[in-house]
Amino acid sequence: MVATVLFSMPLSPRFPKIGLDPSWMYALNEAVARHLVFGRDVAFTFGPLAAVYTKMFHPATDWIMLLGSGLVGAGLSVGCALLAYPRKPMHVVILPFLVAEISRADGRLYDSVFIVLPFVLLLLVFRVCARADSEFYLRTNRFIFAAIAIVTCSVAVLPLVKGSFTISAFFCGGLTFVVLWRRRRSVAVVFACLAIAAVSGAWVATGQPIGALPRFFVAQGPIVSGYSDAMSLNGARWELVIYGAVSIGLLGIFYTQFARRLGSMGLIAVASFGFTLFVCFKAGFVRQGGHALVAAGALLLAGYCVSAMTQSLLSLIVWALTVFGWAYIDQAHSRLDIAMASQRVHDAVARTCHGIKVRASTPQQLRSFFDQQNAAIRAQLPLPFVEGSVDMYEYELSTIFAHGLRWAPRPVFQSYSAYGSHLDELNVAHLKGRNAPQHVFLEVQPIDARLPALEDAGSWPLLLNRYRVVGRTGRFLVLDRNPSVANAPKMEDVSTTRQRLGRWFDLPKVGEPVWAEVGVRPTLLGRIFGALFRPPQLNILFRYEDGQTETFRYVSAMGHSGFIVSPVIHNTTDFAALLMKGRERFFSNALPASVEITGGKWTRLFWKRTFDVHLTRIELPLQPRAESFVYDEWVSDAPVNGRTVGAAQCWIEAINRRPVTMQPIDAKGPLLVQGWAAVSAEKGIGAEEVIVALLGDDGNVRAARARVEHPEMSRVGFEAVLDTDNLNGIYKLQIYVRRQNQFFSCPITVQIRR
Repeated sequence: MVATVLFSMPLSPRFPKIGLDPSWMYALNEAVARHLVFGRDVAFTFGPLAAVYTKMFHPATDWIMLLGSGLVGAGLSVGCALLAYPRKPMHVVILPFLVAEISRADGRLYDSVFIVLPFVLLLLVFRVCARADSEFYLRTNRFIFAAIAIVTCSVAVLPLVKGSFTISAFFCGGLTFVVLWRRRRSVAVVFACLAIAAVSGAWVATGQPIGALPRFFVAQGPIVSGYSDAMSLNGARWELVIYGAVSIGLLGIFYTQFARRLGSMGLIAVASFGFTLFVCFKAGFVRQGGHALVAAGALLLAGYCVSAMTQSLLSLIVWALTVFGWAYIDQAHSRLDIAMASQRVHDAVARTCHGIKVRASTPQQLRSFFDQQNAAIRAQLPLPFVEGSVDMYEYELSTIFAHGLRWAPRPVFQSYSAYGSHLDELNVAHLKGRNAPQHVFLEVQPIDARLPALEDAGSWPLLLNRYRVVGRTGRFLVLDRNPSVANAPKMEDVSTTRQRLGRWFDLPKVGEPVWAEVGVRPTLLGRIFGALFRPPQLNILFRYEDGQTETFRYVSAMGHSGFIVSPVIHNTTDFAALLMKGRERFFSNALPASVEITGGKWTRLFWKRTFDVHLTRIELPLQPRAESFVYDEWVSDAPVNGRTVGAAQCWIEAINRRPVTMQPIDAKGPLLVQGWAAVSAEKGIGAEEVIVALLGDDGNVRAARARVEHPEMSRVGFEAVLDTDNLNGIYKLQIYVRRQNQFFSCPITVQIRR
């Protein structure tokens, strides 16, 4: 039992770094440290006890992380121990091994632990409330009551860890109350009061006002309900089949060996077990990928619960089913074998021992490493110092905290999570309000191949109208708020039409960006299927004048409030180009002639065939300085073949977003060059700098430094946007790589005709 508790605690926590997930983890710690109110200032999947889940160290929340994790670990350990007591007193020895197997490499527990815990509480109460002559009856005493109180408190605080845990906690907790009420009403009342006191006490202890607690639960509604459509990812179907088959087998054994003997109350037991397995199914397979390990871990914990209630021979069958299902799903994502399974246990022990040693002898090491990680973030994503409040679009928040800037967050503080009209409107209201940030660092970086303009779509007009582009630092545009402008830009209606899924519809040419409100909605079957699993994904296709097409993922709920549909915005540079004087020329290759919204084979069963499209024209202001943050500056000291010392490895993936072929390219407007470069990819020697040069037939050389991504990697992605207005004739496009003040030339060249 002690080992289970220790394995559950972040004695060796993780630390901040850059990236999508680390940024929201850091942001949640900062929200608690800065006394932001969850449900009002912050509308996110997690609550003020998020550190219990993330296991990320922060000086202000370390105590919350330790106490909360200890409570959850104690609830799991005590509850699971009592399920088998006294019939199988050694059964609990298995538990720490299970916890080690369903922990991530950094020690974080998968969601399955938190989802199954309320079911453990219900089973424990079933045993206490069983008839005295039943083989499952657990005789009560002070120790048993104290143990049930611990499990109850651990279940009660789960919604404050992650909002979606409310579903299993409320369902199984409510059934627990029903079982107690039928047995002894006074105990049921005490149970309810204890649960309410635990969640309220934890809420207040983290610095949240007690009056804001109901609002926190209300705020979780659109976050949870919109997840299946917006965040779904497909995966291997066999994983679903295996999970379903093992779950049905466990349900059958659970019913015959336990629930059936409880009479009518057994239906509650089966319903709660089935519901728990269903919630774990949703958690694991809606956004499949690595999340499938949530479902795998759930099978291990479910197997433990069922085996605790069964006889020896059936227990072997239960474990055979459980281990098979867990291993099949886990192996598909981690290449699981016996050595890896053993290593996980070893790592759990090593983390725990190291954490105890550090916290007992030199606890200041945690703060020291926290500061070192912040220094590393500042080096990786440097930001200029600015006076006043700031926010980050779309998600790299870690660098704001590492630089010690004054954060003024929008409620849904990472753009990909504003996946419904209500969530989008929360962020829009923030930008319109008095707490809107004075400075914004912006990077257009969608997830899951979504149409970039969908993420925080409602905020884009305000950012383009109420803020001025004043600089560019690394990957980010720097925007400053214009105090004289408070509203979104003027919009003028163009048309409202009825369109059909799978059919192209034309876009007007109005000389300004076009805003589209698209009313694609699910059918009744689609809503049901979305609640049970995930609806089929939709795509949005753009067809350009030259016949080329481009496809992005489309999230229907994000399109209801509207988004910029033309020109097609791909990245941060395009966003800045919306404000420059020559935007029509810049977007000459990005103005779609027609659009189609479509899906897979069964789309029309789950999505209504017709939908309304309302188009408006946006009158965006022009900002004279915007152009300087769009084009890469020409350099005078361009390397030519006479100055190179060898060959580099490069690949030009696209020019003006069109695939590169052996044929000369007729370039109109600006030249967008994308690719990757390295001195030697095989030897892991990357590029410190990438130069894109145009060599004219007359000997004229024009070159610019490309923007690079991940220069620490052996293959550096690059992108260059070149202003070619003053160039005429035929040019050879050449890529050069600089490493330690030496230039290397790439053998691949492309002929450009201007």
